[in-house]
Amino acid sequence: MTQFAKALGTPEYGFGLLAALPFIGTFMQVPASFLQVRYGHRKQLMLICGLTGRALWIVTALLPWLMPGARDWWWQAMIASLAISWLISQASVPAWINWMSDVIPQRIRGRFMARRNFIGQPVGMIATLAAGYFLDLAMQHQGQRPDMMLEVTSVVLVIAGLIGVVEILIFGWIDDPAADRPPQPLKFVALMREPLKSKNFCRYLQFNFTFMLAVGFIGQYLWLYLLDICAWSNTRANMYAIVMPLAMTMIGYPVWGRLVDRLGKKPVLLISGLVVSFGALGWLFVTPQQLFPGYALVLLTLFAWPGMEISNFNIMLGMAGGDDSKRPGLGAAYVALNSIAVAIGGTLSGLLAGVTAKWLVDFHYVVPLAGITLTYHGILFLGSTVLRLLAMLFALRLTEPEAVGTWEAMRYMSYGLYSNVRQALLMPTRVVGRLVRRTYRIDRY
Repeated sequence: MTQFAKALGTPEYGFGLLAALPFIGTFMQVPASFLQVRYGHRKQLMLICGLTGRALWIVTALLPWLMPGARDWWWQAMIASLAISWLISQASVPAWINWMSDVIPQRIRGRFMARRNFIGQPVGMIATLAAGYFLDLAMQHQGQRPDMMLEVTSVVLVIAGLIGVVEILIFGWIDDPAADRPPQPLKFVALMREPLKSKNFCRYLQFNFTFMLAVGFIGQYLWLYLLDICAWSNTRANMYAIVMPLAMTMIGYPVWGRLVDRLGKKPVLLISGLVVSFGALGWLFVTPQQLFPGYALVLLTLFAWPGMEISNFNIMLGMAGGDDSKRPGLGAAYVALNSIAVAIGGTLSGLLAGVTAKWLVDFHYVVPLAGITLTYHGILFLGSTVLRLLAMLFALRLTEPEAVGTWEAMRYMSYGLYSNVRQALLMPTRVVGRLVRRTYRIDRY
């Protein structure tokens, strides 16, 4: 997407708008939550909105051929098309979450989501390497055909849109356990006001808002940093920014999924979130001349990312399941208000990053002793680190009575790590010992 946007002539601040679009679309979850509770048909709502949103990716990819004589308006049209796509796609999220809360048994949600995400990682790795290869081929022939990169990225996005449509269609095979739920005579304002009476939920909103403010822009400006500042090829950028992260999260999902089910959501959120807080700082020390040690810190945070993702999603899944059975539809209100917090945080993140990029586009500062040149990308990474740590302070105040204590969880994880490392180190001696016991002793005469 970043290369496609660059080929369309998107300015630096335009990538801030591009990063904000998914979060602007999240605002649509609020009316969608109310409509889903009021009229039902959550499966149909999810399928229609999901299919339309994914299909609009195809339209976006074809804009240069749909508007051949308006090259100066290509990037603005891309922003508008993707904005509509995200608005419609995000309208399907509350119905999907509420639907999955009835499909997935509560006792195995952590492990289920871990396995679900684990399955997709190898496919993503192969697709990413293939895309990087074709993008590098396009760059090699850019001199012969100036629009080669635009054509190749357009084809890639069309394929992505088609596969996205197929994914949504597969959900049509899944039954809806509450398909015949009757409409609820609810008032919108009253429905939205009720969850705010919970202090714990307000802290959860503060955490998600701050964390989205910290990471909302990363997806676009990290790519600009790797392609423009580090001058990496598309294949190398895809390898270290997508393939390696997929591999690390593939390792982490089964581990963190079991820990969420065993220890609880809050301790896993705190432990993994603290590690994740330093991920942007690691990229700051990745330069054109050196990859490590900065990337080693990135890999560590990538391993911890599934723990934060699964625990956070399970918190929301429990709320969306309508834990308060006396108030039908209350779960959808939790989803809607959380969507507002995420949307505001992510939108502000993208817009503030765009303003920073515009003001500091020519900023360069050589950090003494560190051997790195600080650009506006580095300023954004530092700001992201500070905001992530602030978000963890809000997470620290969350309550989950059924979860184990955070220190106890850390002791459990430390002991498990010690046991596994000890077994791995002692395995060679055990193998030798077994071989010795199974040999015949030859006596001397």
